Amino acid sequence: MQSSNIAEEFLDVIPRAMSIIRTKMREVPRSNLTLLQFRVLVNLAEKKLTQTELAENVGVSTPTLSRLLDGLKKQNLVAQIQSKKDRRNNYLELTKEGHIKIADIRKSACQTLNNHFSQIDRAQKTALESGLKALREIFPS
Repeated sequence: MQSSNIAEEFLDVIPRAMSIIRTKMREVPRSNLTLLQFRVLVNLAEKKLTQTELAENVGVSTPTLSRLLDGLKKQNLVAQIQSKKDRRNNYLELTKEGHIKIADIRKSACQTLNNHFSQIDRAQKTALESGLKALREIFPS
């Protein structure tokens, strides 16, 4: 497959996979998150970030992120903490409830995705694993 075809396939398949994840996200009990809120939580599950860093990661303006964070803070999913090194810097992190919510959503989505993956044979799974490994190398976090 040529590079341009790989890119087209990638752009075609990824939204379908994200649709499954989005559906599962909404099915998790007490999960009234939007996809954008979910993306914010996923980013914060990896590490603490400043509001500017987080806005860049999820692709929104800082005022838009600020409104999103207000809702997530009210749900006690995100907390703002002051840097110990520089009091002018504040970081955002997941609360215990935020970590639990992300874990529940990921578990539900993984079960569904694994059901889809069970439909392919071992050789295809091996190829998929290799492809995902390559994607991790191409798109490091």
